[in-house]
Amino acid sequence: MKRNKKTQETNKMVLPDYTCGPSIQDFSMEWRTVELAVRDILKMQPVSRKNWMLSIEVIFYKLVVSPNYEFLQLAYDRIQIIFEAHVKECAQRIERSPAGNLLNDYYDIWNNFDDACKKLQALFFSLNSELRSIKYEDADLNDGSFMEIQNLGKKYFSLLIESHDKNVERPLVTSQR
Repeated sequence: MKRNKKTQETNKMVLPDYTCGPSIQDFSMEWRTVELAVRDILKMQPVSRKNWMLSIEVIFYKLVVSPNYEFLQLAYDRIQIIFEAHVKECAQRIERSPAGNLLNDYYDIWNNFDDACKKLQALFFSLNSELRSIKYEDADLNDGSFMEIQNLGKKYFSLLIESHDKNVERPLVTSQR
């Protein structure tokens, strides 16, 4: 099937001109597509090809074609918020789990989260590349507080483990007797 030029142009995302610099509103409009993809990935929901490609395009354009430190900072901050909210949802699911199923439920939640982090690593390839290669004078980037997305997700999941260690430990010991 041959695609005509007009069809190809209508499928492309039109990104705003930032000659005067980006605004928070511009970021929020563009980030919405990425955020929906991230949330769907974490919930193991399908992401449409269109949304996946638009998300990659936004990230790539902002970090490779036209590098933008504000976008990097805002995106990283928003990703942390999404991870934190998702891990809280996971914690609630673990808390509601019957003692006999606790280990299996925890294992399933971890496997889903780990798979989602791998997919997010692919989605945020450009962001991860920037985090590895660009040396900003900003102390936030130089002090090692920025992590690749997959590692950031695992850091948040480890906080869930630490906060529920005692709650999980007792029922696990009881269920194994």
